[in-house]
Amino acid sequence: MFPPNSNDLFIAWLIKNYNFTKLMKYLVSNYHIYK
Repeated sequence: MFPPNSNDLFIAWLIKNYNFTKLMKYLVSNYHIYK
């Protein structure tokens, strides 16, 4: 079904996506504080 390394790529994508979401939430909360 998948090449052997697709699971690693998917996990790396999840980690990147999770960090990006955390960063966006952090920026949004700071924006509300400073607004």
